[in-house]
This record gives sequence, structure tokens and C-alpha cells, in this order.
Amino acid sequence: MADIPSQLRAITRNSFTSNADREFAVAEARALLSRIESPWETAYRQSWIEPARMASLEITNKLDIWKKWAAAGGSPKSIEELSKLVTCDHTLLSRVIWQLAGAHMLEVVRPGVFGLTPFTAALAEGPQIPSTVSLYIDMQGPALRSLPSFVQSTGFQNPTDHVNGLFRYWTGKTVWDWLKANPETEKVVGTVMQTYAMNRPSLSDIYPTGELINSIQDDTAVLVDCGGSIGHDLTSFAKVHGKDLKPGSLILQDQPVVIEEAGDLDPTIKKMDHDFFTPQPIKGATAYYMHFVLHDWPDSDCKRILENLKLGMRKGYSKLLLHEVVLDPNDPKEIGNSADIVMMMASGMERTAAQWTALLESTGFKINRIYNKELAAESVIEAELV
Repeated sequence: MADIPSQLRAITRNSFTSNADREFAVAEARALLSRIESPWETAYRQSWIEPARMASLEITNKLDIWKKWAAAGGSPKSIEELSKLVTCDHTLLSRVIWQLAGAHMLEVVRPGVFGLTPFTAALAEGPQIPSTVSLYIDMQGPALRSLPSFVQSTGFQNPTDHVNGLFRYWTGKTVWDWLKANPETEKVVGTVMQTYAMNRPSLSDIYPTGELINSIQDDTAVLVDCGGSIGHDLTSFAKVHGKDLKPGSLILQDQPVVIEEAGDLDPTIKKMDHDFFTPQPIKGATAYYMHFVLHDWPDSDCKRILENLKLGMRKGYSKLLLHEVVLDPNDPKEIGNSADIVMMMASGMERTAAQWTALLESTGFKINRIYNKELAAESVIEAELV
């Protein structure tokens, strides 16, 4: 037993022959921590260590220290060397760097000298990873801290009203109105969603999109991405199937302010302003796709979205593809079930297969199959009109 710590320290991301094996190991490592920690250690980690780490990361993001460190070569540095890169009180910088090193965000190369880890190195590579910290500090953290008192104020009812939900309780506005009033955070949300898509299985990773391409019958649109943000999913799809597609055969739909942010996209992608609470204007497409759209909304609003969407679908041909979390109530998972609690910010929810079935059947759809991939929290639900 005495050799266990050294054996654990020897394990790295390169210790695994496949990403699936690595993901299994991550899940087991998290479960191991819950088994070996004392209740007090768990309480201290959740209440002191993790909030302190997030605050320290956002301080360093605001200092832009990671980009400056990388620009200076990215080699291990002392506090004195780091202090020359940023304008910050020496004692404050020391305290923050020591916290991040203690929380394993930095490597202690030798006494007083710290090196970047893969995570902190990624903070220097662009807005993607830093945006996840900013989102927690500015939006998710404060909102979720209000969740217990909010549900208590409702008599512990499940949130189902996006107008008078948690965000109105916290800010006096709906989540969507609050984001419009806070455009910088709205931009951060878009970046986080793009980052998530880049680091999780794409539609083509989970669903047999080759069969979708082979089922094309005419010159109508191939794939309509409803609420598709700035086009990360269609861009990924075009990389896989672009040679088989005509210009403009992939339709990116979202609100005008979001579409404007999309910029120049692959020639196969056509941008279109559209509110999914209004009738679908693209008729008879091969497939209509929504990625993490319906989980933002309670059932009543999902039904309105689906009723408007199906007005564009051709019965017996068009497919509905929902790229969503499908919860397993018999085997809860950290990622999916944590996302479910986060969705309460908008009175949305992640759903079980039974809940997805009931929702879709109530709006005239039937599920053909639910596609899954390894340990991924996400699935793709294929449905069509009854």
C-alpha cells in the first residue's frame, strides 16, 4: 500500500491506449476521490479549495499572465520572474500563484519555481478555456448560489417557467433578457458553447451522417441547424461531408445578433435569421438539427418550438436530429446530471429517454433510435413525424 501514491503520480494522459480508456480512468479517479476523502475533506474541497481556485484563475486571466508567460517562452518561472510580466502587487501575485500550485494548476518544478500544466498552458492559447472560468464567475456561480433559496421560495417546485424562474429571482430579468443587457457575457456564452462543441463528440462522431447524405432525394436543404449559434456544428459537418454537398445546402439559423457574429463560413453553409418560436421557413429538408436547444427550455416551450419546426418537415422523409443529453436514472453520471442542475438557470432540464419520448410523442413525433458514443454525456435522438 505504501507505493500507491508513487504509482498514481506516474499516471498521465499518455498512459492510455485510447481516449475511451482515458475517459474511463477520469471517471474512476473522481469516484476514487469520493471514496477515500473524509466528509470533512470533501466539505473543505467544495467550500474552500474549488471556489478559491476559480477566483484565482479569473484574477490571472484578468492579468493576462498566461499569454504573457507563453510569449516569454513558457518555461518555468519564479514569482519574481512572473512579477515582471504583469502589473500586480507582489504579495497578491504570490498568494494567487501559490494557490494554483497547491491546487495542481501549476507544477512545482523545484522550490519556488513553477511550470505550466496542460490546463494553464491552454489558458494562453485563446479565449476558449478562459471563457469557461469567466462564465462561472460572472453568471453560473452567482445564479446557482441563488438556486436553493429560489426553489425554497416556490415551495420546492421543479422550475418550469422561464419567465419567472431563477434568473428573474436573481437579476429581475429572464436569462435571455439578462444576456442581451450583458453583451460581453453573451459573447462568453457563445465562446463556451463553441469550446464545448470542439471538445465533445460531433454529430458525425455519434450519428451515421453518411447514411443521411445517401438519403438526399432532391435539391432541398440537407441539414438545417436550428438555433445553431455561430456555426460550429455545421462547420464540423462540412469538414466531413463538404465534397458531397452543394453550396448553401447547410442552413444555419439563429437570432440576427448571433448570425452576425458567425462571420465567414464554409460555402456549403447559408446563414439565415430565424426565431425557432416561429414557423420553420425551410421546407422539406433532409434533416432538421438542434444541438443543446431544447434542454434550455421547459416542456411547454419545447412543444412550441417543435410545433413550429414540424411545419417545415416532409412526412416520411425529413428527420429530426436532437443532439442532447439523455439521462439514465439508473446510472447517474457527473457531467449529465450536473448539467441538469445548471439548466435550472433557464428553467430548462436534461431529460431521460422516457421524458424525451413523452415530449416528442406529445408533438406528433416518434423516436426511431437514440445513438450514443462511449462515455459521452451526449446522444443523438433521431425522430420523424408520425
